[in-house]
Amino acid sequence: MEHKKYKHLIELEMKEFNTLRSALDIVTEETLIFAQDLNKNGMKKFIVGSLEECTLKYKALTSRHWYECLLEHRPSRLFLDVESQDTINVQRLVEYVQKCTLLMFQKTVHFEILDACSAAKQSYHLIGDLVFKNIYHVGAFV
Repeated sequence: MEHKKYKHLIELEMKEFNTLRSALDIVTEETLIFAQDLNKNGMKKFIVGSLEECTLKYKALTSRHWYECLLEHRPSRLFLDVESQDTINVQRLVEYVQKCTLLMFQKTVHFEILDACSAAKQSYHLIGDLVFKNIYHVGAFV
């Protein structure tokens, strides 16, 4: 479900597909693929668009069950998926990772924090502006 106040900001360039294969067929170096959970049975749709387009669309949603489909041999931003049934101090975690990136790469990473918490668990997606060669390099750092 989308907030009406953001609907006019969503670009028409984004495309939606019922299968990942169809989304992979049109993804480019400038676009990303996101999956959206449609129900608890695993049904999904796949969204292809620029980071800016997808961010606007995501922020306009009231039900946020999206995740980026990471492609094996493409550059990947630093990301952390954090889930717990206990309370999480996300800001403290961000500060710790920023200290690590400053030490290792001489760069302060800025994070977008996506809140996907529910009554059952704390869930955050932290997406940084530090880009690695691919997801394997992100994993090695983390």
